[in-house]
Amino acid sequence: MTEKELYNALRKTHFPVARNAFEERQSPPYVIYTDIDYKTVAASSKQALIQHTVCIELYINRNDVTAEGRIESVLNELTTYSKSKSYISEEKVYLIRYEFEL
Repeated sequence: MTEKELYNALRKTHFPVARNAFEERQSPPYVIYTDIDYKTVAASSKQALIQHTVCIELYINRNDVTAEGRIESVLNELTTYSKSKSYISEEKVYLIRYEFEL
C-alpha cells in the first residue's frame, strides 16, 4: 500500500484527513496520520525493503464507537494494527491511535 492509497482510504471515512498536521485548527472528529518510524533493509549493497511504521490519530470530542468503527472498517480491509486510547484533558478530546506497518 502506498501513502496515497492510505490517504484515499482514510478519506472514505468522511473525516477531515491530513498528513502530520492541519494548517488550520480543526473541530473533532478529524484524522492525522504520520510516519513514526522508517527502516530500510539492504541486500547486495542495494536498498531492498522499506518499512514505514504509520500512526493514525483519530481525535473525537466524546467517546464515539461509531467514529472508531469508521476508521477500523477501513483499516480492517488494509492491514492489521494496534490500537490505544487516551484522553487529552487540556484539549477535552479523546485520542485513538492506530499503528501499523505500511
